[in-house]
Amino acid sequence: MAAVKRLMATERVSGRGLEAPSGAARMSRDVRWNLGSLAIVGIGGILLNLLIADQYGEAALGVFNQVFAAYIFFSQFAAGGVHLSALRAVAQAHSDAGRRVAVSAAVALTAFLSILFTAGFYFSRVPIAWALASPDVATGMAWASLGLFCFAVNKTLFGVINGRRQMRLYAVAQALRTVLMLATLLVLIYIGAASERVPVVFTIAEIAIFVILTIATAGDSAAKWDGRWRVWIRRHFRFGVRSAGSGIMLELNTRVDVLMLGLMKSDAVVGLYSFAAMLVEGIAQLPIVARTNVNPLLAKHLKTRDLAALAPIVSKTRKLTFLAMLAVGVIAVAAYPIGVRLVTNREVFFDSWPIFAILMGGLVASAAWIPLNQILLQGGRPATHTVMSLIIVIANIAMNAALIPAFGAIGAAFATAAAFLISAVLVRWLAWQCLEVRV
Repeated sequence: MAAVKRLMATERVSGRGLEAPSGAARMSRDVRWNLGSLAIVGIGGILLNLLIADQYGEAALGVFNQVFAAYIFFSQFAAGGVHLSALRAVAQAHSDAGRRVAVSAAVALTAFLSILFTAGFYFSRVPIAWALASPDVATGMAWASLGLFCFAVNKTLFGVINGRRQMRLYAVAQALRTVLMLATLLVLIYIGAASERVPVVFTIAEIAIFVILTIATAGDSAAKWDGRWRVWIRRHFRFGVRSAGSGIMLELNTRVDVLMLGLMKSDAVVGLYSFAAMLVEGIAQLPIVARTNVNPLLAKHLKTRDLAALAPIVSKTRKLTFLAMLAVGVIAVAAYPIGVRLVTNREVFFDSWPIFAILMGGLVASAAWIPLNQILLQGGRPATHTVMSLIIVIANIAMNAALIPAFGAIGAAFATAAAFLISAVLVRWLAWQCLEVRV
């Protein structure tokens, strides 16, 4: 904790530009920190799923991932898109006083929304479990409920840190979340907790992260309530309403395959698919790291319409991301069968290699545009971003509905890979049509 406090102090100064390197040097440093965080998040996430699969079985893994899908879906409503508005407001702030009011209003609004939708998550657990034909899902959702409230507020606090480009603190907190989840799971296994209680890992981790981020952003709070609070709450709410739909759609898009498999197939099939999909999701965090670091720059240059400065950032980000993901994808697909044999003796999981290969193919083909897929939000076009996200989700649902009945988990993988490609095409086209930026 002492190390975290020292990092907070350093980041508060560097966030004002007093100690941090500038330009490319700072960007390079921030990316390195976030890549290190990514390694911890990725490895921890993989271990989390592997331990659940090994200790509790594929059906329990299926239940866990169905709870996670519902958790992420409701979290988008709870966050309400306010985290994106907070990021943009902080990145574009002209004064400390204005930033503090914007941050305080964002946190207050998020907390209010989070209370409402956390209650919705809790009370909808039984009908959701009934629809998925999995009673254990209801129990898992109950144990994850408090975590959902903290998760939504944490999204806004992460947005504040991201907007200030305090990327080292951002990286440490993200990594710590995964470490805490993994540590909690190990304790659950040690005490012999029932598999349906495993989603409590979300609650324990998010409470701890909430405490850390609240301390880290305490200096960004404005205690005095005045007219500026009301202005910013309305501003955050309007931006959130226009952008939340895109967040909901994008997160739903990452869970469509799991939810639709849950509706049409058994928990065991969902578990087998999730075993491969969670590895792809971990690898997909690589371009997300680039997006996290490039978003504040997109917001800054799009506001001033300095497209000449933005063009090389976009080009370099796209090129480096694709090359990195191509190398990682080839190695991962080739090594997957060996890796499965090293981590589990359950023969059923060896059948997930084709699922992994198909999903990785879609991810690599679309990877260059993942760091830029929030460019419409940073350019002040949240409604258009929402429409784009809706198109992607509708296409994904339609493809899953068509392919899962006949091909099961393989069909879900093909549908999801195709959705990756549709997303890339739409990002390119809409960035040019709406912002006149070539991506």
